[in-house]
Amino acid sequence: WGVRDEQGPGRYRLGPGDAGAFGHNATAVSWKTYLRPPERTLFTCGPDLVAREGAVDTGPFAFVGVRACDLAAMGVLDRAVGAVDGAFRRTRDDALLVAVQCRTAAATCFCPSLGTGPELPPGADLELVELPEARSFRLRAGTERGTAILEALALPLADDDVEAQRTAQAKAVRAAIGRRLDTRDLKARLQGAREAPGWDRVAQQCLACGNCTSVCPTCFCSKVEDRVDTAGTTAERVEAWDSCFHLDFTYVHDTHERTSVRARYRQWLTHKFAHWYDQFGTSGCVGCGRCIAWCPVGIDVTEVIPDVCGSPP
Repeated sequence: WGVRDEQGPGRYRLGPGDAGAFGHNATAVSWKTYLRPPERTLFTCGPDLVAREGAVDTGPFAFVGVRACDLAAMGVLDRAVGAVDGAFRRTRDDALLVAVQCRTAAATCFCPSLGTGPELPPGADLELVELPEARSFRLRAGTERGTAILEALALPLADDDVEAQRTAQAKAVRAAIGRRLDTRDLKARLQGAREAPGWDRVAQQCLACGNCTSVCPTCFCSKVEDRVDTAGTTAERVEAWDSCFHLDFTYVHDTHERTSVRARYRQWLTHKFAHWYDQFGTSGCVGCGRCIAWCPVGIDVTEVIPDVCGSPP
C-alpha cells in the first residue's frame, strides 16, 4: 500500500506513492517463481537405493495483483510446458488468480505492442479495478470459482460511474506507455537476419548473466542435476532453472555449441520473438519490460530488434 516503482533500463527503485494498494506496476519477480520454482527435487535416494518422489510444494496458492502481461504469460506457459510438466499443471489449475487493472505505466512497459495489455484479458478468477480516490475497488468474476466467491461476499453492484472510471483508467494507462515495438513480419525479419551486424553490437554490451531469462515470466529452460551429500548416503535429482546465456547450456559430448555471446544472445532473442511461433503459435514475449529493468547494462529489446532486423517496409 502507498508504494510506487520507478523503472528504466538497468534501474528499479521503490518509493512513496499514493494511498492505493496497486500504485506500482508488474512485480519485480514474476509468478513463474511459484508455477515453476527455481529448484525442485524430482526424487531422492538413500542407502536402500529406492527412489522416492520429491516433496510437492505446498498449495494451493492465491496470486493477488496479477497484471495483464502476467496473465498473458501464464497462457504462454500453458502452451509451452502445461502438457508435459505435471507439477506446473497442478499448481496452475489450483491457483486462485486475482488480477488487477494497471492504473500506472512503467517506462519499461510495451505490452500494447504484443497485444497483451494494459486491459485485462480473460483468465483470472476475479478482476479488480482500484479506485484510490474513493478508497474502493470494483470487483468482477471471470470464472465459476470467482463467481462463487463474489456471490458469498454479497457486495453492492457497481454503478455506471464506476464503469466509466474503469474505462478511463485503462485508456490513460495505454496512452502513457511510450515504448513501442513494431511486430509486423517480425518472425520472418528476425529469422532472415542471422548474420546481421547488430548482433555484434549487442554482444559487446551483454554480460551473458542470464538476468533477463530469470525475470522473464515465460522463459522455461531448466537443467537436471544429481547431487550427493558429503557422507555419500543420500542422493537427489534436482530440476533447476537454466539459461541459454550460460556457456554450458549447449555443452554436448565435450563441445560447447554456442561459444560466443553473440550466438547466445541471438538464440535467446530469435527464439523468444520468432521460433516460439513455430513451436507454440505465439510470441514468447508479453511486453512486461522486466528484461529491460533488470539487465545490469540496460539492454533494451525494443531497440535491439530494429537494430538487428530493421523496420518492416
